[in-house]
Amino acid sequence: MDSPSRRSRLLVVLAGLVLVALVLVVFAPAIASATIARGIAETAIGGSINGTATVDAVRLSWFGDQEVRGVVITDPNGGEAADVDVTLHSGLLGLLGGLERVDAHVTGALSADVRDDGTTSFHDLFEKADAEASSTSAPAPAPAGGATPPLNLDIEDVEVTLRFQEEPPRTLVLESLNGIATVEAGTVEVHLASPTKSGALSGNFKADVIANDVLDAGGAIAPVGATVDATLAVQSVPVPFAKHVEQLEQLTITARTQD
Repeated sequence: MDSPSRRSRLLVVLAGLVLVALVLVVFAPAIASATIARGIAETAIGGSINGTATVDAVRLSWFGDQEVRGVVITDPNGGEAADVDVTLHSGLLGLLGGLERVDAHVTGALSADVRDDGTTSFHDLFEKADAEASSTSAPAPAPAGGATPPLNLDIEDVEVTLRFQEEPPRTLVLESLNGIATVEAGTVEVHLASPTKSGALSGNFKADVIANDVLDAGGAIAPVGATVDATLAVQSVPVPFAKHVEQLEQLTITARTQD
């Protein structure tokens, strides 16, 4: 038979192994944050756009928020399109168990060139996704776990810079874009507002959009059959693409569709 001292040593070893395992489990998010999580985030973001993505830091937590800091997205022409911080208000345990609602927060800066035809350099980032979508006519399947959970995105103090390609070059800046965007059961609702600036001219911008039945079960845009109720209001907003900068003192545009 084993002696008492040997059994005691075995118990100590087993207790030590259990303690090490518990420590690894508890600190697994911190370990992953410092090692593999940043690379996974960069690959995931970069793989979904026609451009590149770098991430400064990722902070994971079993019970707290998940944070992705310093997400820099570069378009195919080498221009910086975004430098943002994203926070997901859910612990890893909640993510592993499946979420009934996704609550996220974004802050930072966006930047784009506006071309003469009205398109922007933002469009270039999604050329790959558009090409992949057009390569198949089959509708996107619903996720294996069921419908995509509702999304609630809080937008806080995002600076949006639009550079107009003309002579002389002009820039319109939404200095502090704030608002909320929600996606639920095929409906997209967006409410945004920001002060604006172009040179010495200052103004305000506000947009409210509700689009029903615009997403299919897989989360892809399906415009056929969708209805839209949108209002765009600007006050004292400069128009930088005119040869001589003009200022819209008051403009409200409302659009509603039935299908």
